Amino acid sequence: MQHQPTLLGGFHDGGLGDVKYEVDNGPFLKEWSRPQNDGPGSRVITLARYAEWLLDNGTEEDKKYVKDVLYDAATPTDSVIKGDLEHIAKEWAKPGFDLWEEVSGSHFYTLLSIYKALVDGAALADRLSDPTAASYYRKTAATIKAKIPNFWSESKQIIRVTMDFAAGRDSVENAHRGDDSYGKESELDSAFLLATLHAGQGTEYYGSDQVLATLEALMVAMREKYPLNKSRAIPALGRYPEDVYDGTGISLAHPWFLCTSAAAEVLYRKSASLATSSGFVITKTSLPHYGRWIADARVGQKVAAGSKELADVVKGMRAMGDDFVGIVREYGRSDGSLHEQFDRVTGEGRGARDLTWSYAAIITALEGRRAE
Repeated sequence: MQHQPTLLGGFHDGGLGDVKYEVDNGPFLKEWSRPQNDGPGSRVITLARYAEWLLDNGTEEDKKYVKDVLYDAATPTDSVIKGDLEHIAKEWAKPGFDLWEEVSGSHFYTLLSIYKALVDGAALADRLSDPTAASYYRKTAATIKAKIPNFWSESKQIIRVTMDFAAGRDSVENAHRGDDSYGKESELDSAFLLATLHAGQGTEYYGSDQVLATLEALMVAMREKYPLNKSRAIPALGRYPEDVYDGTGISLAHPWFLCTSAAAEVLYRKSASLATSSGFVITKTSLPHYGRWIADARVGQKVAAGSKELADVVKGMRAMGDDFVGIVREYGRSDGSLHEQFDRVTGEGRGARDLTWSYAAIITALEGRRAE
């Protein structure tokens, strides 16, 4: 499919930013959210890891597959990974649509995915004797890395989901068509959780104070949004507070299983990291989160390894993760199947039934719990 020309172009000139194809593998030629460059970034992150594993553990045939199909070290390239790397290295600075296929601009999720992909791709390029490409990917990654901190809002104490909004889709599916901010005045979005899980490993954003502070702000917003959250200390999470997509059309949005599971996974993985850490210092940004479990917590307070305070934080974060998982368990169907969303009042399934992403999110969340 990658080599088929789309409305954006071909394999070497922008076509990899298209995301939708017909069931016969032909390009989708009607109106859609174009381009979406988080996809090529995610493919690189996944396939580069697979390629490294094959090079370390595979047969000679496997290694040939890596060099012929996945990364051919040629210029111009016809291989899967290098094609995506060349695309994102050229296109990253241009406006594109977010992972929800609604908003055009510069997105935290997309840029973090592209940054991680270029770092991983550079390592693979070095290993496969492609030093010029490796240098190009690293230099581009360094430029992107310098821009990602701009998503942090010091005044709001959140990671903003999008900057530099651009003209969006001329479609009835765009609920905020004509709105310069696409209706996202809060600038909050569960996409930041997904970004840190999918592309944050090895970066300063993986379980960072900024991530924890943004989660706290998102929880406050979501608790007020959905009636089923009114009696809950830990709320079910949807995509973003201003969301109006109900699973089939535009009305009132609902909580999403994958967003709720993502919060659990972030908490599990951060608590596991803290359990084996040398301790931490409470900052202005992390105080609202760690203050849940440390009485009279204060900015500048050192929480030492082996201390009661650290043990209480680890235990509390794990319990909070369990509460998020409990929501998924409560509103999933009796046979364990999961929809895309669950009703904001009754908890009944809404939107796509058996959404793959819903299952993937709870599986990786539970893997994060077992890693503790």
